[in-house]
Amino acid sequence: ITLSDFSGSAVHDLNGWRERLVRWSAGDPVSLVQAAAAQSGVLRRNEVLHLRGDIAMGRIAAAGVSSERAWAISGRAGLAFPKFNHEVPAITVLWCEDVRRMGQLLTDKRIEKSTAPHRSRLVVAKAEPELFAGIFEHDQVTYASPVQIAIDCISVGGSTGELALEEISRW
Repeated sequence: ITLSDFSGSAVHDLNGWRERLVRWSAGDPVSLVQAAAAQSGVLRRNEVLHLRGDIAMGRIAAAGVSSERAWAISGRAGLAFPKFNHEVPAITVLWCEDVRRMGQLLTDKRIEKSTAPHRSRLVVAKAEPELFAGIFEHDQVTYASPVQIAIDCISVGGSTGELALEEISRW
């Protein structure tokens, strides 16, 4: 994923974030994003639902639209942009306004709750309205801002965190 993969509003938002990060961190935005990830790790939040199973991107998008509330994809899927009919990579994050409602729309015999956060395929997390600033759409899916995607990937760690660090070092 590169800056050219994002639409106009997301590029504008990303450029604004880049400028703010440089100002706030005296030239080291990567350290600032890492600090944000350490403080706001999605796997350690309250009001989170961990799901496992075969979860296609289209299923998540349909649930998001059906919820009639704001929603955005982040985490590993935000780095990969999986096709609409493909399974999302672990750990994908779905930010939403109503975790309970989204859980009702997503769970069935093939998608169930998980008690092991790091083994989840999808983490459904309650988002504050500010999280939806800078969202963009790609292939009928709403994604969180590139900075939020990076924060979530780094907070998850492992290869997902490494990929995000590689990406933001090029910003």
